[in-house]
Amino acid sequence: MKPLSVIFKTRAGGVGSQPGLRFEVEELSWGAVGGPKAGRLAANLRTQQIHLDELSGLLRRPVEVYSGAGALVWWGYVHAASVQDGASGALLDLDHLANRVAVVYDLVQWQLPGGEQGGVVTGWADDLTSQAVYGIKEKKYSLAVGPQVQAEALQAVQLARWAKPSPAVNFPGGDGVSVTLELRGWWETLDWRFYSCTDGYTAWQLPNQDPTTVIMGNATNQQLAQSFTISSAVWRAEVVWLAVQKHTLAMETETFVVSLCADNAGVPGSVLATSTKVGADFPLSGQKWTAWVLSAPVTLAASTTYWLKMTTNGNLYDGEYFLVLNDSSAGYAGGSAKYYNGSAWVGVGDLQFKVCGAIETTKQIETMGAGIAGGQFLAGVRIDQASGVYTSPERMGNRTAKEEIETLLQSGTTGAMRLLGEIDGAGWLVVKGMPVSSGVKYSMRGDGAIRLLGGAIVEPGPGVAGQWAVLDTSWAVSAGAFGLSPGLVWLEGVKWSEALGLRAG
Repeated sequence: MKPLSVIFKTRAGGVGSQPGLRFEVEELSWGAVGGPKAGRLAANLRTQQIHLDELSGLLRRPVEVYSGAGALVWWGYVHAASVQDGASGALLDLDHLANRVAVVYDLVQWQLPGGEQGGVVTGWADDLTSQAVYGIKEKKYSLAVGPQVQAEALQAVQLARWAKPSPAVNFPGGDGVSVTLELRGWWETLDWRFYSCTDGYTAWQLPNQDPTTVIMGNATNQQLAQSFTISSAVWRAEVVWLAVQKHTLAMETETFVVSLCADNAGVPGSVLATSTKVGADFPLSGQKWTAWVLSAPVTLAASTTYWLKMTTNGNLYDGEYFLVLNDSSAGYAGGSAKYYNGSAWVGVGDLQFKVCGAIETTKQIETMGAGIAGGQFLAGVRIDQASGVYTSPERMGNRTAKEEIETLLQSGTTGAMRLLGEIDGAGWLVVKGMPVSSGVKYSMRGDGAIRLLGGAIVEPGPGVAGQWAVLDTSWAVSAGAFGLSPGLVWLEGVKWSEALGLRAG
C-alpha cells in the first residue's frame, strides 16, 4: 500500500502552510457513531527541529488524511501535540481549554430565606480572543458552598488559567527525539458546548401559588378558556396541566373536559384535541395539578394563538362546580382567560397552566447540530432517516450537545431500527439508519483483521465502521445459538496501523 499523506488546513478551513516537520500516520480509527474518531501522527526530530510555539500553532487546525491514490480517508483536527527528548518532554492539548466558563455553586445558608441551600449558576464569562482562535469551548466548574463573590472569583481565575493552552511537562520514558500529534474527529467538538432548549413547553405558573381561583361549570361560568402562544420552534402539544379542585363530594362523576382549540377572532374556535377527567380525580380543598393527555398530538405553529377550553358534561348547578387556579394579577403576556356565561365570552384575567409537548428526535438532533448550538465547526445537518419518535425537547443545559445527540440516537426509530450519526468529509452531520445484514462485503478473521470477502486487504478509510462482517473463524457458526445472524459480527469501530492493517476495535 502506498503511504498515507497528511494535509493541514488553516483553522478557518482554508489552504494553509504545512508544518516544517514531515509527519507520518501511525494510527487512525473510525466509529459507527461519529465517523473519523482519532488518529496519531509522528515525526522524528533527529534531523529536524521544532519549537513549542510552532506546536501550539497546530492545535485545532483541521487535518485531512489521503490514501496513496488520493482518496480522502480521515478528517478531523489536532487535539494535542507532544515533544519527547529522551525520558522527558512537553505536552500541549485542548483537554483543559476553557474559554467560556461558568461556576455552579450553593449559596451559603445566610443568603437564603429560611436558611435552606439552593443551587446557583453564574452567567458565562468569555475570552473572546481565545474563542476567535480555537472556537468556543465551554466548561462548568463547581464550588461546594459559598457566596456569589467567591463563585465569580473562581470563574475569573479558571478563565484566565485555561483560556489558552499551556505546555505541561511530562515523562513519557524511552529515548529518541520526536513529536507526536493526537488527532480527534469533528464529532468530538460537539462536546465543547452545553445544550439548552425551552421549546416544547409553555406555561404560566407563579413561583408562590396564588390562592385565587375561577369557577368553571355552573350556570354562570358555563365554560372557561385560556389563550396562549408559543414563541419559536414548531412542536406538538401532548399534555395539558391545570390546578383544579371540586366544590362538593357530589361531583365525583362530573366530567371536566379540556379541549385544545384554534383561535376564532379572540375566542375558542375549532376543537383540535380533547381529554377528560372526572370529579374523583380532584381534591375537595386545595388545587391539585393534574395532567390531561390529549386525544391526539397537535402540532403548534410559532407565533400563533391557541386556546385551552374547559367544559363539563352539561349538568350545570350553582352549588356544584370546579375551581381552577388563576393569577389575580393577570401577568401572562401570551394570552388571557375568559369565561362563557351562556351568551358571551367575558375576560377574567389569567389561569395558571402548562402545555407540554414533543419534537421528533431527529428534528432535535438537527437543532443540536446547528452552529449556534453544538456544531460550530460543521457545515450543517442532514437527516437521511427520520426517527418517528417524539419526546420533549426541553433541556436544562447541564449536558453537552454530543451527550444529548448520542442519547437521542440510541432511541432509534419507531421501526426498532438503530440510528447512526457521523460527520462526513464535507463537514455535515449525517443521521442514517443502521444497515441491514444482507449485502455484506467484509470478513473478520480471528485476530480481528478485516478483509473483503474475496480475501483482499481493505484500505483504511470511512465506511467500514458501522457495517456487518462475516466471521472468518472456526467458531463463527456458534453465533447463531445466541439469536444472532449466524456468522456475522457488527463493526462498531475499526482501527488502522501500518503494522497491523485494518482491525476491529
